[in-house]
Amino acid sequence: MNDMRWREEMEEAMELVYRIQVDHGGSLLESEAHEIGPWVAAAVERAERLSWLVSKGTPPVLKVTYGGRKALDAVLASREAAVPEPHWFGGSIVHVSSATGPVLPAHSYEPYEELKSWALEQGILTQEDIDRVARSPRQEPQEPEEYAMLENLSFPGTRGFAASLRYEDNHPFGGGFLDPAGHEGAYQVTATLTRRGAPDVSFAYVTDAFMMEGDSHLRMIERRREDGTVGVPLLTYNTHEGDTLQFQLLANSQGRLGQIRAVIRAEGADDARRKAYRILNPFLCDLSYRYDVPVEVLQMNVAELATLMLSGTKQDDFREKVFDPEEFLGSGLNYGELPNYEFFMRLYREGANSSSVDYGFLCFFRIAEGVILLRRKRIAEREGKPWKKVSRPEVFLDHETAENDEENLFPPELLGESLWEVYEELRSERVKVGHGFLDDEDPLRGHEDIIVDRLEGEEQAGTRRARARYLARRMLQSEFWASGEQE
Repeated sequence: MNDMRWREEMEEAMELVYRIQVDHGGSLLESEAHEIGPWVAAAVERAERLSWLVSKGTPPVLKVTYGGRKALDAVLASREAAVPEPHWFGGSIVHVSSATGPVLPAHSYEPYEELKSWALEQGILTQEDIDRVARSPRQEPQEPEEYAMLENLSFPGTRGFAASLRYEDNHPFGGGFLDPAGHEGAYQVTATLTRRGAPDVSFAYVTDAFMMEGDSHLRMIERRREDGTVGVPLLTYNTHEGDTLQFQLLANSQGRLGQIRAVIRAEGADDARRKAYRILNPFLCDLSYRYDVPVEVLQMNVAELATLMLSGTKQDDFREKVFDPEEFLGSGLNYGELPNYEFFMRLYREGANSSSVDYGFLCFFRIAEGVILLRRKRIAEREGKPWKKVSRPEVFLDHETAENDEENLFPPELLGESLWEVYEELRSERVKVGHGFLDDEDPLRGHEDIIVDRLEGEEQAGTRRARARYLARRMLQSEFWASGEQE
């Protein structure tokens, strides 16, 4: 632990030297340096003790010393020598390391400071919002101190992450850690797009949307202003409440649509993300239809402008599992000895491989339906009656009940209940996923209610898929691996 702490402290001190040298020509007002982040105060002290920085003048200016420049050159040279040039080919392994673990901190808070000033000038952010934050309760320190995962899932779903800030005690926001859930006020929300094959480090979570480009299949037409600069298209959206919102459509370095960004008011960070997504979703769907291409959101980043707290959500990846080839050795593989096993495994792999949450849900649900039909026909044959006379509830085994593990998939009312109850609940969801409109819905007059219902369903899609996967695995376990658990 001491070695880890030493490395983190040294990296922060060197990070500060690097920023002052590269971004500010080797000197920076100490007051401006502290605006980079709450970690700077300790980094300044360490860098001065190492003679990498020196503070001179009134007001004090931090200057990179000769020793600091030599130390920086040595670090850059060692990193260039140790890390091979990355190749963005299929199958490449990208190396990413951070002193803060999988949640990557902001490269710079400067763009957010500028955005905060703009929001105050426009009246989107108010002094009342800032005073509200100053009066809000603080949180206890977290581990690691500044960066925390908000959700942990063992099966892919939406994972929340945040970088929680702690201001100095003499700051109006000082006195402890601010709540990463946010406060009522102004937020910047950024949707970063992606396309199949686009580089993504699935185990890294980027809190700073300005560090990302995004990608899509939509090449944007470049239009220049009178001064020669490239214009940023603005999408204007009129809400049902009479408000007008503007979304910036940002091109990546290759000229394709990469990000969509907006500033909105919300009750908190999650409310800002939900509001932005609900407004953006019909536009993204329209793009997909009009240009006949997929339009996929990699992650949503949220910045609270009053506090500069950064958070976001991203579709999580699978956990790694230990693979032991000896389990498959012996006289040879013959899947024909297990009737229907290969059929169900094909469905399972389809569900696990699919980037579509709904399609994955349908694959897992089809497995459960298939096992139920097998059991009904097996019972019918044994008892000499038509298989349709065998009810679905009676095919579920006594030990096939809903149990929570680290995922906490099921609410208290389902715990310990037969998986039949889970199946019934998912069956109603399956009808919505598999059909445009339900028989009891009125698409002529109930359009808005139907859209709201489907959007709420989308927000629960990850949980729905995970429950269907649980149901499929438990039933397959009973059918083919009853002698022992295979996880």
